[in-house]
Amino acid sequence: MAGIKKNGIWSATNAEMITELRQIQRDENRQLNEALKFGVFSTVDEENPIQVNQASAEELQQLSGIGPELAERIVSDRPYESVQDLLKVKGIGPATLEKIEPFVTTDE
Repeated sequence: MAGIKKNGIWSATNAEMITELRQIQRDENRQLNEALKFGVFSTVDEENPIQVNQASAEELQQLSGIGPELAERIVSDRPYESVQDLLKVKGIGPATLEKIEPFVTTDE
């Protein structure tokens, strides 16, 4: 009703644009979710590596190539004496280890 009467915030709103603006917002949200899914906005870097003996499965999923199942395998195969021990986890080969090695540590 306020939108029809142009009361309050509706006085500055173009009602004809609402559908288009909502679609833009949905598209932006979809892009953000995809970026988060693939770790684009990860806080993990070489200066803040993940401690594989302490990290949760969700934290491990911030690493490139580590999905939910692989993260659970990493958690269940703990403890690790060295990052190279991750090669013992089913699904982690030399290529995956090379990608994640700068971003993980076994040190406290």
